[in-house]
Amino acid sequence: MKIFNRQEFMEELGRRGKKIKLSLSPENLDDLWHLFNIISRGDEIQAKTSRIVKAESKDGRPTKGRRVPVVLQLRTEDTSFDSESERLRIRGVIVDAPEELSAKGSYHSIDVKVNTHLSIIKEQWMKHQIDRLEKASRIETQPIVVIALDDSEFCIAILRHYGFDIKSQHEKNLPGKMEPERREQALNERLKLMAGSLFETWRREKGPIAIVGPGYIKDVFKNYLKERNPELSNAVSKVATVSSPGISGLNEALRSGVLNEIAKEIRANTEAIYVEEVLRRLGQKRTDVTYGMEDSKTAGEMGAVERLLVTDLTIRKMEEEGNSAFEDLLNSVEKRRGEITIVSSRHEGGEKLLGLGGVAALLRFPLNLQH
Repeated sequence: MKIFNRQEFMEELGRRGKKIKLSLSPENLDDLWHLFNIISRGDEIQAKTSRIVKAESKDGRPTKGRRVPVVLQLRTEDTSFDSESERLRIRGVIVDAPEELSAKGSYHSIDVKVNTHLSIIKEQWMKHQIDRLEKASRIETQPIVVIALDDSEFCIAILRHYGFDIKSQHEKNLPGKMEPERREQALNERLKLMAGSLFETWRREKGPIAIVGPGYIKDVFKNYLKERNPELSNAVSKVATVSSPGISGLNEALRSGVLNEIAKEIRANTEAIYVEEVLRRLGQKRTDVTYGMEDSKTAGEMGAVERLLVTDLTIRKMEEEGNSAFEDLLNSVEKRRGEITIVSSRHEGGEKLLGLGGVAALLRFPLNLQH
């Protein structure tokens, strides 16, 4: 993430009762995901976009409109993130535009893509939002390519900050061990197919590769790459055992922590670890953990929250409902030096957190709260 006028922005943060502008430019798909989780309903967004302008002909009839480039400022009503088109769409009401457009008060959508220059104007910047932007601008993380496989299927995905981006899947059983020649031929074809698919995904990212799965096929594949594709083989940073291939194997690899060493800067990995810690403490019936809005708010007011976990979907729902209690919860946690982690609902950890109501907290000290 490229941040402009950082020092000026930090100086402005201390001034109350004033909208504060931050100008930036996303540099990759993960940066777009960060912006999706930072831009809130009511924020004003300023960016260069295009708008159809219609002019009247001499006889007073409207002519065919033409699309012209223009800088607009709109008040956000909703946002959407599309990983396939690599685009963040921001929709809202225009609050500032060139007079000749007569566009104030009308709706418009701004498409933010990689390298789009935009400004975000907020009445209140929260610490977790600033921390997230600072880390994104400071640390350049390479997406991890993960293949989860066995002798019946494989799945290749890119582990991004929001979760797994599935790139290819294949499922077909090998011939049985009673047909050794057919099985060996089919296995060689499978290894070739996996290597080709893996290379197609990896060549665009050039990040570390993890091979996971049950049984021996993962080691056979590792040796195949070593013999046939040294470039891919050199990128393999992790080979680990999980109980399932395919998407289930990907989720298990993230959940179990086998990717920790190579994914420590990937948010989805960190988020999954926090959610698993919540579940572990709940499973042990410990009292230094809680979940749900009401108990989390109580813990926050008592200064007990060490880390608050909230899904992205929960935040959006609360914003749409204008839930002031939720905003009070976030402010209470930050005021008492707790950390806030927004958990992506696009990975298994986020789905589990949604099952707990979308909000949970790891506590500094035990509390006797009723779950």
